[in-house]
Amino acid sequence: MLWLYIYFPFISIESVNKALAHAKYEFEEVISYVVTPSKTSAKSIESTGQSSKSDAAFLQSLPLVVFDGPELRPLVYAINRAAHEHNIRIGMTLASAKVLHNDLIALPRETLRELRSLKRIANALLQFTPNVSIDQNIDRAGIALEISASQTLFGGFNALIDRIRSSVRALRYVARYGVAPNAAAAALLARATTRGNALNVCVDKASLAEALAPISVRHFCWPDATLRALDTLGLPTIGDVLRQPYDGLQRRFGSNFVLDLDRALGHREEIRPVYAPPEQFDSHIDFMFEIKDADRLLLPISELLAELEDFLRARGAGTDEIKLELKQGRARAQHFEFRSRSVVRSATHWHRLVRDRLDTYELEEPVIEIALRAHHIVPLIEENESLLPYEKGTQNEWIALLDRLASRIGDKNVYRIALHDDHRPELAWRSESDEGERAKQFCLRKVRPTWLLQEPKSLVEILGRPQYNGELVLLAGPERIDTGWWDNKAVARDYFVASNPLHEVCWIFRDYRQGKRWYLHGFFS
Repeated sequence: MLWLYIYFPFISIESVNKALAHAKYEFEEVISYVVTPSKTSAKSIESTGQSSKSDAAFLQSLPLVVFDGPELRPLVYAINRAAHEHNIRIGMTLASAKVLHNDLIALPRETLRELRSLKRIANALLQFTPNVSIDQNIDRAGIALEISASQTLFGGFNALIDRIRSSVRALRYVARYGVAPNAAAAALLARATTRGNALNVCVDKASLAEALAPISVRHFCWPDATLRALDTLGLPTIGDVLRQPYDGLQRRFGSNFVLDLDRALGHREEIRPVYAPPEQFDSHIDFMFEIKDADRLLLPISELLAELEDFLRARGAGTDEIKLELKQGRARAQHFEFRSRSVVRSATHWHRLVRDRLDTYELEEPVIEIALRAHHIVPLIEENESLLPYEKGTQNEWIALLDRLASRIGDKNVYRIALHDDHRPELAWRSESDEGERAKQFCLRKVRPTWLLQEPKSLVEILGRPQYNGELVLLAGPERIDTGWWDNKAVARDYFVASNPLHEVCWIFRDYRQGKRWYLHGFFS
């Protein structure tokens, strides 16, 4: 087995960052706290408008800390780069931090938000392996993946790691990576790295002891009393501990201490709970500030749609309906539903529909939270690409066009003409959308014109012969249609194919309910 462990050292800040991103001050400055400069996502969606460089420099200068601990004496738990530049450090009291910077932004730690962030990442990582496990200790925020069976599918070890790292970067999280034959060792290797997005690898079980030796014992999830005792004994690294007699370590620190060492070295098996994704997608971003411009919502919505795509890809599924909710207060919200004529998972597809709708929408009240839901999750069979290089259009492109038209002008205004099982020509068709099951088509064996008039046109008769641009000569017929008694639209007609001196081929009928008068009903091409 081969395990990849992904450690998120700044998850507390980044979880708050998701809540504050894209929010606004009264002077219309966009706030976006960052831990490190984010790279362009490989799966980026169409441009939605970014802050200017001057704004970005202003935003990064705002210091932010997350505090935790006793209510009367809270401690700094996490900081962003701007706070670090003002000499604010993790572990100092919140009061001391505020002394160092008057405009310090301090927010309480929310472990539920951090866990939700880890689950969001786990949903995206399920596309690479079904064996995904979230670390039970939220203070050691990490996710373990068993990747030995996935290497061949994704083109080898390096290609798989690159895909995973790109997926994490697309979600805008800073991560550190460790690879080892067991999850415990991989976690230690990941936590020991000091650079963001760094990778620490040891694939040989016999070399684990040597690879783990220089790592600090503080990367184990041991109690503070145990760590202080090890520091007092002069055992700061795992290598120092492994050189001591096991019997003495067990008597001094307990059996769990030795068990953790054995698991890291691969001598004991570790059973990790496998993460089970939800059956439906439900995610949201709360801004904590008010957004008054609909255009400013496109960027956070695109992030939710990218998250939805990862969720669907991991399940091998798609959806044909999403619901967007714009919360504008405690009791007010604006709801939007977007439908597709086929099952899709592309974030770009949904983003175009949302953008087209919001282009014509003005916010009545400021938005404080957005939520995205997709509850109709169904298996998706991807469309095969053509072997012919000159073939341009695809069925998916055609459906995307119809969906965008429906998003702009309404679902009811985008439909196709379908046959209807009725002998009366004016009732033998109907408009049909793709929302429900298509009506069964039937085969007409009778000759029918290409162009049917909206209303039959009465014809002049000369000596009992119908006239239209001259005398009409009957070419075929009659075809009798005598029906419709059940819906009070009864007809009794004899239809003929006729031609005039201009060589127009017409479809005419004699109506026996109107005194055997002649009518023109359509033209043949």
